Amino acid sequence: MRTSPFLIRSGTLALVGGLILGQPGAAMGFGLTGAASDYNLFLFENLYQRGGDVEGRAAVGGNASLTSVGIADRLPSSNGSDTHFVVGGDLTIQNSGIFGGNANVGGTVTGDVYFNNCQGCQVTSDDLIDFEAARNHYQNLSQTLFNLETTGTTSLNPHSKQLRFTGNNTGTNVFNVSLSEAREIFLDAPSSSDLVVINVTDETFAPNWFGSLFHEEANADSSKWQNVIWNFANATTIDFSFSWRGTVLAPNADISLRNGNIEGQVIANSARLDVWSGEFHNYEFTGTLPPSGSTPDDPSTPPLRREIPEPTMILGLLAVGAMGLVKRRNTLEQPQG
Repeated sequence: MRTSPFLIRSGTLALVGGLILGQPGAAMGFGLTGAASDYNLFLFENLYQRGGDVEGRAAVGGNASLTSVGIADRLPSSNGSDTHFVVGGDLTIQNSGIFGGNANVGGTVTGDVYFNNCQGCQVTSDDLIDFEAARNHYQNLSQTLFNLETTGTTSLNPHSKQLRFTGNNTGTNVFNVSLSEAREIFLDAPSSSDLVVINVTDETFAPNWFGSLFHEEANADSSKWQNVIWNFANATTIDFSFSWRGTVLAPNADISLRNGNIEGQVIANSARLDVWSGEFHNYEFTGTLPPSGSTPDDPSTPPLRREIPEPTMILGLLAVGAMGLVKRRNTLEQPQG
């Protein structure tokens, strides 16, 4: 059977296109991946919350206790096709509602689960999330970020105790700092940056007084912090007694929120909100993270973005493809003996 030159030509171009657009061994950077990627609040162990809400999806690996709490109240209704609240253990619930989606509970349910803005929503018991695997994934990610080389500068005003982060890189800005003396934070790094990593070295973070977090571009706009990830790699206890902006990655920490809101995704060991104040607001992380487990000093680390070959390399690939096409065509057109 004679092979169509069009098929040969198409295959050659597909091969060249594959080499150009998807080089073997190359890997693009990515946003927040893993089990927590779609969750406003993701905990490996327990949640205890009185009042307030979690605007997006919430997942709790252990037990959850809710009183007068709204879960996923800023999400559209899925009419029972999506799950907005996952509890690996037992759920104790009072005067609280799940908005727009199902609740998945691995253990027992004590109290009435109210579904709001959702026809056909229900409590299910499917095994949706492997929380131990997720814990391992985010601990590795936290260590990867902690190992990144510092690119920005920090300065602490001795009088006002304002801690200033300055980074002019539109790619990745990395800061390593203790927050123990800070009473106010000012971020001067472009919101158009691929990523802003603030590695916090403290094992505990519970200041007696803290002011506010400001951004150079727009102080009151929490969306300017969506490329920022606060990496509390060493922390075991975090006490937020004030509003916080940016995604919080604290895989080993038990966090409390005594006042204000966290304007970003939260990944932590456990959370406690017991003073009828404090909320988790659903600002999705939009930064470009390095692959978990890689470090910038490792020559085998894939690049954050897919590399496009130089024009000369592209011409070379096309030439090789053309030579193969001619050779194949000559072979096919030779008279058969």
